[in-house]
Amino acid sequence: MADAGGPNCLVDTIESDPSHADIAEAELVRRGFGDRVQVLRGDQADLLASLTGPYDVVFLDGVGSDVRQHVDRLLRHGGAAPDIKGRLQQPLMRILENARASLEAGEQPRALTLSRAKEFYRRAVITALADSSGT
Repeated sequence: MADAGGPNCLVDTIESDPSHADIAEAELVRRGFGDRVQVLRGDQADLLASLTGPYDVVFLDGVGSDVRQHVDRLLRHGGAAPDIKGRLQQPLMRILENARASLEAGEQPRALTLSRAKEFYRRAVITALADSSGT
């Protein structure tokens, strides 16, 4: 998401499992996103209650009544609500299937295949964001 959002995009992500948070932070630093993605550690509902926003996008893996109540409060007017996840699922699956097939066939160098997949995903995110916000 931070990559697709461009160089000024900041991301907050919530992780309740401390070992997963450690892994995520290390990987984000390794990939150059350590200064743009903040891993918030703890209970999702508690952390959401403490956030002030506004956020351009709210992307939730699990939506319960205790979590859903925070979406409207955190999302800026015209922002992309959690339904963006559904809009990204099919494009992402196609991108991954095409990349895997290309890698298996050896059609082009691995770096080019991955670069193209990343660019297709970036475009899918931009399209989903525009569709979600009505722009």
